[in-house]
Amino acid sequence: MAGPSVTYTFTNGTVADATQVNQNFTDLINGLTDGTKDLNINALTAAGTATLNGNVIIGNAAGDTVTVNGTFSGTGGQVSDAAPGLFPAANSSFADATATRLGLKQYLADVSEGSNDTAYNGGNKATIARVSGTGTLSSILRATLIPYQMQDGTWRIKIAVQAALSADSRNGFVVSINGITFKNVSNLYQAWGIVTVDGPIVGQAYVTANDNDITLGLASSTAAQGWYFYGDWELNAKPTWAY
Repeated sequence: MAGPSVTYTFTNGTVADATQVNQNFTDLINGLTDGTKDLNINALTAAGTATLNGNVIIGNAAGDTVTVNGTFSGTGGQVSDAAPGLFPAANSSFADATATRLGLKQYLADVSEGSNDTAYNGGNKATIARVSGTGTLSSILRATLIPYQMQDGTWRIKIAVQAALSADSRNGFVVSINGITFKNVSNLYQAWGIVTVDGPIVGQAYVTANDNDITLGLASSTAAQGWYFYGDWELNAKPTWAY
């Protein structure tokens, strides 16, 4: 849009017509108030509330500094990876990708075709399946996966799984979670925490480096069928099902 302009131009030595003068003042007032003109101002101070409708551009170069002395409010805005500087009042206002990166988005996992077998990014799902060992993975009672990214770019994941295993699955049972790859950390296994409905048990629980397998190496005397395994592990990359 163009800047404000006036209808009439006056010259020295001529008599100004009041109607034309008034029209020029009207032109200036309309240019400031009717929303049809652009203004280019060196500096501006608004003593009261300023309402900026439409898109708002602040600064025209990366070196520009935006100083905020007050507090942001409102819950309608979205925060994205492209503009992460504003923290909304409600976590639900985050875009999915940003909420994932900050560890604020919880993903649900299940056996294939289970009630929480949910499609996420690109239609991909976080499903849990038995890889090896005797017995069966009867059901996933609750499985929550929370991926997040560290400052150095490393992806990690918090997992808590409550599962029902058949009684003969207490030895060397291995399950996998699709879409993730556990990192090889100095050629060491990353350990899990594990308990059963009967309380703490003797055994091992660890993830396989450069794979998505979770091994439950439990004592042979453990016959409980309700299992809860949990932990926080380093990954090779962001899960494929994560936004």
